[in-house]
Amino acid sequence: MGEKRIYQTNTERVRRNGKFIIETLGKGKKGENAVFICDGDCRENALALSDVAYELGLNPIVIDIDTFGRERRFLKMPVMKPLQAAILSCDVAFMLSDQMLTDFGMFLGNSDECDSALLGHSRRFTLEARGLMQWDVDEEKVLRDRERTERLAELLNKGGLLHVTTERGTDFSCEMVKGTDAIYPVMAIIPFYVETAIIPALGAFNGHLVVDGASQCAYAQRGFPIRPGVPGYMETCMEPLEIDIKDGKVTHFAGPEVQMQRLE
Repeated sequence: MGEKRIYQTNTERVRRNGKFIIETLGKGKKGENAVFICDGDCRENALALSDVAYELGLNPIVIDIDTFGRERRFLKMPVMKPLQAAILSCDVAFMLSDQMLTDFGMFLGNSDECDSALLGHSRRFTLEARGLMQWDVDEEKVLRDRERTERLAELLNKGGLLHVTTERGTDFSCEMVKGTDAIYPVMAIIPFYVETAIIPALGAFNGHLVVDGASQCAYAQRGFPIRPGVPGYMETCMEPLEIDIKDGKVTHFAGPEVQMQRLE
């Protein structure tokens, strides 16, 4: 290993975090083939995780898409057959590149593969690894959060009316099961992120939404003039976007012009 490898700067912490990611969350086992996909912003983390995977007995390979993808900002990167083949033939894959710029659906040329990967069914993980050598991970809490997310999905799949309100004014309701097309846990953005996703059926959603977080469009655009040094999060300093929905149809919306243009 070269002198600049991240794994040498905080060996025990990187080993501990890497083992938790690969072995506990990714279910990596000795003898399996592992692929780590990276670009220039996360290359050192990919190399570190590859080293840890090798120590655990896996057969790791790092694929760097920076040269081929960055000029196209990854969003427009065409399918690379060698990358596609590596993902499809390996036992477990970890994407370290920014998930707001690319995903497994783009790598494989099939948008359904993005959703499939987020569910964790294919053992293709989106890895948020920027803090690999700084994290002091509470592994028990991470596992509890994952267990709680699965329990919530099970509970919602039993049916009943879901009614959500917030201090900022959001107030909506939707009948679970009868009024949904799907309810499932999103478990493959690791190590910290989990959610229970709910997809309402057409016509089943009613209420008022106050959207005060960053949108995926903001992450992708990367050039919005407010706080451009913090892509995506720059919209949190705006007034929220407010949307009224009746029987699944938008009846009114108001907010910052850039947000309204997306809806129009």
